[in-house]
Amino acid sequence: MRKNRLRRPPRPFNGMRYVRFLLLIAVIAGFYGYLRDLKAPVIEVSPAQGMLSAQRPLTIKVSDSGSGLKSLRIIARQDGSETVLTQKEFSGEKSSEIQLDPGKTGLIDGSVEFGFEVRDQALFPFGNGNRAQLNLTLTLDRQPPQIELHSDTTPIWQGGAATIVYTVSEETGRCGVEADGLFFAGYRQSDGRYLCVVPFPVSANTATYVPKLVAVDLAGNETRVSPGLRLLARKFPQAKINVSDAFIAGKTEEFQALVPGGSGIDLFLKVNRDIRAENRKTLFELAVQSSATPLWSAAMLRMPRAMTTGAYAEARDYFYNGRLIDQQTHLGTDLASVAQAPILAANPGKVLFSGYFGLYGGCVILDHGLGVQTLYGHMSNLSVQVGQSVTRGEEIGRSGNTGMSGGDHLHFEVLVGGVPVRPEDWMEEKWMATYILDPMQK
Repeated sequence: MRKNRLRRPPRPFNGMRYVRFLLLIAVIAGFYGYLRDLKAPVIEVSPAQGMLSAQRPLTIKVSDSGSGLKSLRIIARQDGSETVLTQKEFSGEKSSEIQLDPGKTGLIDGSVEFGFEVRDQALFPFGNGNRAQLNLTLTLDRQPPQIELHSDTTPIWQGGAATIVYTVSEETGRCGVEADGLFFAGYRQSDGRYLCVVPFPVSANTATYVPKLVAVDLAGNETRVSPGLRLLARKFPQAKINVSDAFIAGKTEEFQALVPGGSGIDLFLKVNRDIRAENRKTLFELAVQSSATPLWSAAMLRMPRAMTTGAYAEARDYFYNGRLIDQQTHLGTDLASVAQAPILAANPGKVLFSGYFGLYGGCVILDHGLGVQTLYGHMSNLSVQVGQSVTRGEEIGRSGNTGMSGGDHLHFEVLVGGVPVRPEDWMEEKWMATYILDPMQK
């Protein structure tokens, strides 16, 4: 007869023992990870070359994707001595960023060799962690550039412009005249002088438009001085323009290419406001493509045998069915001769734009250097290509009635740094010599 063996009851589940087991596994895995971490930390330094200053401090980024960061040490060597700039300890962070202003560390201006060393938490090798090192030689420069103005104090009437001439004691990263959010570049010439043509916009608030000549060196140090300009307010004409249904109907097809689906007075307003604003933005963008040397040496040529039909800076009120619907400023001079009249380049230059240009219709834009450009609008035929050089008096196309135009004429603009200025000034020999060309010889 078989004997029945007594079975032991199963042991109850011990949750704490299971948790301890999992913790042990985690510790072993972590310890193994620290042993197996053979990858060095990463050091990134900006700037990695060139100049340092308070405006261009050192930015150091360190990271370690394995065991985490342990320490960072930064030293500076200059004139045979060594200075510890930073000795920072970490607690396993994966990344860290610090910024150093070397000017506050006792260093003097000149060449400095920087040494960077970062370690991670890895136990290999011998518990010291993986190490990354980087050495860079940079130049500390805390001295702002010196500006010497060579041109005389010059009056500028609103809508006018003037050339200022100056030199800077060192190479610059940015140099020119700032005023009320606008910037007009100074162009360095072969003899070391800078030429800068500065406009006084018709739209400027005389209370806030205060030009300052600014020079920023390669280290970011900045100097600001007065450019010696005396600003004078000037009054401009006003005009009332009646917008008719016949005008809108005659322009609808052309304008719908600019504003698809638009119609009626809404289409007119969209072009007169929004497309106008887009065109002005483009003109500022084209201004930076100007030649660094002047391409002209005489007053601008006026359209032959033409009468003025629209004045510069004319404040225009637009009425539709007796109701005021818009207000805009006319920023060029309208000149009319015969239909399809030859349009001539006002001065030597290079073609920056040739094509259809929104509000201006068929349009050519010429660059004459130093930020000075001319615009020829409402043309029916264009005979030049972008990149082509033209001479003073060379035909560039024919007048027309394209764009926001009510009849065959030329809309002529002179722009300085993208800002429209009074064209009549630039057509006068005496004005051109006094305010623009003669100062260039200083």
